Amino acid sequence: MRRGNYKKTAAGALAAVLIAGAATSGIHYVRAAEDYTVADNKAVLYSTKNTTAYAATDKNAQVITSINPNLPVDVTGVTSNGWFRINLGGTVCYVPGSQLQSEVSDSDMTYLETDIDELTKGTFTFYSNLELNSMTLDKVENMDANTYIKYLDSFLIGNANAQNCICQESGLTMKNEYDKAGVSADETLQDYLLHYRNKYLKDSFWGPVKNRSELKVTLNRGIRYNINSFSTVYRNASIGDDKDKMEELAKSVVSEVKEEQGVQYTYKMEYGSYKTSEGRTMSGWIIEFTK
Repeated sequence: MRRGNYKKTAAGALAAVLIAGAATSGIHYVRAAEDYTVADNKAVLYSTKNTTAYAATDKNAQVITSINPNLPVDVTGVTSNGWFRINLGGTVCYVPGSQLQSEVSDSDMTYLETDIDELTKGTFTFYSNLELNSMTLDKVENMDANTYIKYLDSFLIGNANAQNCICQESGLTMKNEYDKAGVSADETLQDYLLHYRNKYLKDSFWGPVKNRSELKVTLNRGIRYNINSFSTVYRNASIGDDKDKMEELAKSVVSEVKEEQGVQYTYKMEYGSYKTSEGRTMSGWIIEFTK
């Protein structure tokens, strides 16, 4: 989980604010169970370092999920026994009143690698929404190419708000990049994000790829995005410029991808020089793959 110091907001004060809003807006009370009522209301509050969502207003009830700190939470109601009713991706659940706060803490937050692993479950896309919207530049900057492409894809398919997407190169949000570029009114933010993703995707194929696993990921990426031909650089100290070793590796990976994905790649390769993104000249295997 992320670390940081967090403000506490009294449940009673928050409940009072929301219930007052319900009263002035004419929102009605509904009977939720024999021992409490729920006042319908809509608000956005923020999670604390120990926010837990339950299936009912009882800490012995089923735990739906734990929520990382400082994330926006859609509140849909306040219960008479001091809980908030919330909406998590269409699932109704309940959070103790003391576990939501009215504003984001201004303390620094750090994602551990376990957080990133959890966020990037699945083959090609993040599955979680709220965490993506609160990603910080330092974590996005440190993402490998495959993870960053999944990150971009999740904004493209609507798993998170596109304007919160962070550009690795500039460190700006996609909305800031879009406004700065002054693009045509016909090009939406989503269009701009798509073009950015496609350019990053194209650049990511070049590499350098450092091991067998990364080479396989590159081939699978070509299948995923229906790219029929691309080149990459393979650079590994144990293989060096040994043609037999490189041939054995390439043949093995191509065979495995065909068995798993049903797609046949052919390839041409030669050992030569290439330039890194920093402008340095390096040597490695330059391989052209074709489906």
